[in-house]
Amino acid sequence: MKEFKCEKCGSTDITINIALNPNGVGVINLFCSAYSDAAEGWCNECKGKCTVISEESNPLYYCDKCGATNLQRKAWVNLNEGDQVVEHCCSEKEWCESCHTHVTFVFKRELVKKLNDWFDDVDFITMEDITCLKQYNYDAEDGCQAFVDACEAKWKELPLEEKISLWNQYKY
Repeated sequence: MKEFKCEKCGSTDITINIALNPNGVGVINLFCSAYSDAAEGWCNECKGKCTVISEESNPLYYCDKCGATNLQRKAWVNLNEGDQVVEHCCSEKEWCESCHTHVTFVFKRELVKKLNDWFDDVDFITMEDITCLKQYNYDAEDGCQAFVDACEAKWKELPLEEKISLWNQYKY
């Protein structure tokens, strides 16, 4: 089940305008497919226009350091109530089994933004390595903008898992 919220404040007290499909497709499904999980709306908490995002009610978290999903969080558990989590017990960061360190968990959209920001800052040699494109094949008169644009287009086509792998390979 999807949960829709304001991207600024996280409030679910939002209003979105969408068209109903007369062919029976649900409103939520229409919203998700038509707007790729983001649209403009009105946040009653912020009292203004906002970007409305949707995430699964049980979202997948990623490590902000390595992109892994093998994550842990300490919690108090009621053993006599089917191991129900009572509360999280620590103020320290969560744990990543892949990094073997305390980290911060992020949602997919936050990780994707981090990966894209990182790629925007890499040098031409790294862009060439990642995309297999060569800078010398592009006109240098425009500051190699055509090369950068082609590299960014190739980067956008890569699956998330490959972007994470490349990010881990080249970020240090």
